Amino acid sequence: MVPRSGGFPVILHDFEVAGPIARNVADCILAMNAIGGPRWWRSDGEGGAASLRILHIAAFGDEPVDAGIRAAIADVAARLASMGHHVRRAPRFDLARPVGDIWPVISCVGLHGLLSQHKDAESKIGPEIAELAQRGAEYSAADYAAALAAIEALRKSFDALFADVDVLLTPATAAMPWPAEDTHPPQIAGQQVGPRGHAVFTPFANVLGLPAISLPCPVGQGQLPIGFQLCMPKDRDAELLAFAVACERQFAKPFAWPF
Repeated sequence: MVPRSGGFPVILHDFEVAGPIARNVADCILAMNAIGGPRWWRSDGEGGAASLRILHIAAFGDEPVDAGIRAAIADVAARLASMGHHVRRAPRFDLARPVGDIWPVISCVGLHGLLSQHKDAESKIGPEIAELAQRGAEYSAADYAAALAAIEALRKSFDALFADVDVLLTPATAAMPWPAEDTHPPQIAGQQVGPRGHAVFTPFANVLGLPAISLPCPVGQGQLPIGFQLCMPKDRDAELLAFAVACERQFAKPFAWPF
């Protein structure tokens, strides 16, 4: 709903947006009232609490998910069903698989293009970023064009999915919080993972420009936070937030920081 603007460089095609981070859904709506623009003001968020068709996605392909997160999201799905929504479970979900091939092409080429505009940029970035930029230099124009075509094909696949589904329910991340000094968890559910192993559930929304929100799962006293993601079809941001308000009310117990 709110595209990248105001001087931020183009790195990730049009994947980048301005998305509010707030203490609760009401504050998120207040932020959108300020930054949303004409499309937001014309949108209708009524009916967010009505009976919706929800697809509970437990995993993306064969990517590992922490057992505690799986259980927490399953509890959320059961709670949504008790609210009168029609919930069905997908043990695995392969529709977003092309994102894994699309993302590195778009991101690395974009990063290389940005750094090439600035003298001595290589002396001002870390080795990880430098390596990604070098990968970007090795992709061809044909590789980039193929990635754009793959985005369009993926968009059509999700349009077909949303003909039968109103909301996608997924974990927000695949891993529990890890030590702050680490860039990423090296293992999830006993499997070795790369730097993006924990972040498999969210990129498809960026790639396709879909409205998505992460909300805190109910957790026990002293437990680290777990998030669940809700995603709706394009331009249904207001309806998604109305539904998120209903979820927040149903789960009732205010989210408490565990420290």
